[in-house]
Amino acid sequence: GSYSVLTNQGGMMHPKTPIEDQDELSSLLQLPLVAGTVNRGSSAIGAGMVVNDWIAFCGRETTATEISLIENIFKLSDKGEHNNINQMRSVLVESMTSLTLIILNYSSRGIFFILLTLKDLFLM
Repeated sequence: GSYSVLTNQGGMMHPKTPIEDQDELSSLLQLPLVAGTVNRGSSAIGAGMVVNDWIAFCGRETTATEISLIENIFKLSDKGEHNNINQMRSVLVESMTSLTLIILNYSSRGIFFILLTLKDLFLM
């Protein structure tokens, strides 16, 4: 919903969620949960942030304290201590580099098809 965000690593809830409710949900989900805000105090966590196991996106008004809490609870810091996530990231990136893209270039003479791999795009 709008007032909570969960991933496989943890979760963030509305800042006024009672501690008892947080503890109960945490034990049911087997995840660490915290109360917090995004976008300089907004309690609409789900509306102000999108997060998965690798990255989080939040509004530009989000403070450094809020970002720090987000990185800690969702274990997003890249300090090498989460090797499984780093391995999943590298496998995903490797598999994405083998994909082929078709780029359409519209000109006055017609349409040209250009085939490039993502690796070629990164080398440009």
